[in-house]
Amino acid sequence: MKRFGLDDGRTLDARVGPARVHHRLGRPGDAEPALREVLAKRRLRLGDDHPDTLAVRTELESVREQTPTPEKPARRRWRRR
Repeated sequence: MKRFGLDDGRTLDARVGPARVHHRLGRPGDAEPALREVLAKRRLRLGDDHPDTLAVRTELESVREQTPTPEKPARRRWRRR
């Protein structure tokens, strides 16, 4: 990362790889933050319609679909005695 910088395309590609591995292993919580950051940087550098940006966006959507949504706790109904 020191050689190319944090926003370089090669560095961003290197960050997507481990995020994809986390996603494939069923750990979306580890994959999502890295993919969100890479997506934001690719949007700035390449634009929304660039194939690399679209690939990361698709991967992020897939991770979000895999992430379980927390269930709301059941409300208890109190009865009078």
